[in-house]
Amino acid sequence: MSDPTDICLTFANGDQVFVRADLAPRIVGVDYDGDLVGEDHGMLYALTPCCHASGKGMGHDDDEGYVGCRACHEEVDWKYGDVYSEAHIVARVV
Repeated sequence: MSDPTDICLTFANGDQVFVRADLAPRIVGVDYDGDLVGEDHGMLYALTPCCHASGKGMGHDDDEGYVGCRACHEEVDWKYGDVYSEAHIVARVV
């Protein structure tokens, strides 16, 4: 169930998703995996499924490091730390 303050976004493929109101203006579409794609300062990126946040490099000098969710720091796929292009968007917000 969504929070009453969430915003419903509809995509060109007919899919809908509820997101936090503060996040909605940055969502531009979904990628081939169905993950939300955000845009900030002209850069496109996939949002993590756990927190709808971007990913970033994590770890310490003494380990190999990993890509983690910027919000909860859980390890996520490398794609969440990558920069996207328009080609990654399969359906835009309408």
